[in-house]
Amino acid sequence: MRMHTLVVPGILLVAACSDQLPQFGAACSSSQWDEYIVASSELRTSYAPACLPHSLVPDEEGRVSCLVIEGRQVEGTCDCSAAGHHPVATEHEPAVDLLIDRFQSPGTDLNCFCEVTQLAGAELAACQHDLADVPKYQGQDLSGWCYIDATTAPPLGNPELVSQCPAFEQRDLRFLGGGAPAPDARWLIVCETLTCA
Repeated sequence: MRMHTLVVPGILLVAACSDQLPQFGAACSSSQWDEYIVASSELRTSYAPACLPHSLVPDEEGRVSCLVIEGRQVEGTCDCSAAGHHPVATEHEPAVDLLIDRFQSPGTDLNCFCEVTQLAGAELAACQHDLADVPKYQGQDLSGWCYIDATTAPPLGNPELVSQCPAFEQRDLRFLGGGAPAPDARWLIVCETLTCA
């Protein structure tokens, strides 16, 4: 199996090519997800630009095949209604089990898991093009994430948003508002990539 790994502050990102990646719509066991895990230790309050070394696989709208799950320790009921979050889909629950296995430790009792929402439609376009720190849509701060890739022709999103990256790595996952990593969270990110070599 060939996968590409990238370390950014607090996050280890692993991307597998499409023929190696379990379909997000299909149920996978923990052992299957174990090969494709992206896991985190403690995260900073703002996501550091990743400068991804390989392109992901956008659809016609510009969305990509990535799974982003946040694990937190909470008192009381787990609530996934916060901006930029939604409940974990049933078919993704084995990935939650693996996140627990990897990152549960004394003093860190992860008991609340939510998916972080990939933006769509006009909100996606704002995330990919608006240079504001937190873009707005219809007067509201955007919360969620999107993919930007300035290495393609035409570019996907505003190249200025990844201009800090080397010319051959001007790609990033942009997390906004309530969808940005919380400092006490653990994150899992799994993405499909175009390049397998």
